Amino acid sequence: MSACALLIGLVGCSTPPSAYHDAPVDTGKVTHRFLSSPKLLRDESCYPPDLSRQLLRWTKKGFEWHIHAPTTGYAYVAVVFRRPVDGLADRNETDLSLTIEPQEIIPSISMALVDSITNSPRVLVDRPLAKYVTSKDNGHAHIRIPLAAFSDRGISTNGHTTALFDWQQIQELRIILNGRRPGKEIIIHDLQLIKHQGFPR
Repeated sequence: MSACALLIGLVGCSTPPSAYHDAPVDTGKVTHRFLSSPKLLRDESCYPPDLSRQLLRWTKKGFEWHIHAPTTGYAYVAVVFRRPVDGLADRNETDLSLTIEPQEIIPSISMALVDSITNSPRVLVDRPLAKYVTSKDNGHAHIRIPLAAFSDRGISTNGHTTALFDWQQIQELRIILNGRRPGKEIIIHDLQLIKHQGFPR
């Protein structure tokens, strides 16, 4: 694990339910739930390490990602999976779906995918959340990003070159923040891949 502050919580039935449990359910078939168990987590990272921290929590409803970051400048938090996820199969019919709060943070956030830790260089592709809001309720926003909206080419994590992204080897999710933003905790949940069925593109 990296030097940034990470807390992992296993929350049982006694935890009070969150408001998002009453949020509308996305239509379509869930094909993958990210980090459905803490055993699937390989590593984590954050930047800047002295100002960013994250809490990973598993409840009866699944994985929750709690994020604290500075209010200005570039920052990110990331989780690395123990085994890569294959995003190539049915890529054109699959969306990355999540729920996020607070809503006002959305213009400052991008979702990034990073390919396998064995690749050299590793490649990152990202999309801004603001373009993919499907609904809002009770301070939460529901996001669905088609995997096909991410580029086939991305930037290497060393920042110097571009290269093809390995869609069969998605091994990291990274939340990237830029610009000024509210100094509030960010919470992400319902993080999954959904094969859409008639969802408007």
